[in-house]
Amino acid sequence: MRSRLRAQALRAALGAGATGAFLWLILRDIHIGEVGRALAGANIAYLPEIAAVYVGRFWLRALRWRALVAHLKPIAIRDALPRVVLSQGANLVLPFQLGYGVMIQISARKFGISRLHLLGAEAVERLWDGVTFALFLGVTMVFLPIGPAFRGLTIFMLVGTALGMLLAVEIARPGSPLSPARNARLRRWGGQRFAEGLAAVRRPRQLADLALLSGAIWLTEAVLFWLTARAFGVTAEPLVFVFLVAAANVGAAIPVAQSGVGFLLLAQQALIAVGQDPELATAYAIGLQGVLSLPFLVLGPLAAWQMRLQFSDLLPWEQRRGRGDAQGEPSPQPRSAP
Repeated sequence: MRSRLRAQALRAALGAGATGAFLWLILRDIHIGEVGRALAGANIAYLPEIAAVYVGRFWLRALRWRALVAHLKPIAIRDALPRVVLSQGANLVLPFQLGYGVMIQISARKFGISRLHLLGAEAVERLWDGVTFALFLGVTMVFLPIGPAFRGLTIFMLVGTALGMLLAVEIARPGSPLSPARNARLRRWGGQRFAEGLAAVRRPRQLADLALLSGAIWLTEAVLFWLTARAFGVTAEPLVFVFLVAAANVGAAIPVAQSGVGFLLLAQQALIAVGQDPELATAYAIGLQGVLSLPFLVLGPLAAWQMRLQFSDLLPWEQRRGRGDAQGEPSPQPRSAP
């Protein structure tokens, strides 16, 4: 018990320290007064357009999540929608990428799908996001002066996501030495269900749906970034916002800090890299984070109510009958590939 408490305290201290370091990097050499004036001068006339695009993002995410688990269980869009709203809110707030673990637990309870199946499906979603960001960065690197740091990030993302996708395909291949179907140790660890969750990478139609929806989601996000820039008087060519989406969301995925702070840092640095004034870039990054985060004060409770979420749904050791192996019982078998 003491060792667990020490580990939790260490993680909390590490998260707080990393968040503090990121905030220092964001605010060093920045004139706070100029940032405040830029924030105060935002044009709220763009709010209706921003709100429309913001809501559209959730519909696309709900479509993708339904496609992601289609081989495990059919899910209606109206049921997937509150789930993706909660997911984005959790990922914005929690450090160490804990939002993904929380949503796997909630989804297991509410949809009756195995946690290990969901873990595999979540890995596919993360891979597709990484592939999309890598492609965005690769395209923008050709046309924008993004600097050596972001060129290095681009190369890392292109290589890393390609290797990750190849590994997922290999694990999901039944005849592979890495497949739990042939590896007894992986079977004992529940690897078979994890591999079944990954199986979307070996189903061409499902894979095509995920690719198209991932591209649509993040291009819609770029439109949201552009509209927010218009509100703050930031002028830049459209490709800058494609670059910004990729860079900022890679920052949000930094595991040790609260994801919003990583997002702020990379969004600010990406704008500075393409020639924007540091104070205006900082104000824009803060405003953008507000646009993405503040609606969850209303949408989060609504989504939790729609899902009939209870505190016990967050606890993996709570037992409920008839909920699949999320509670230790057999889970419905995945559909066979066409």
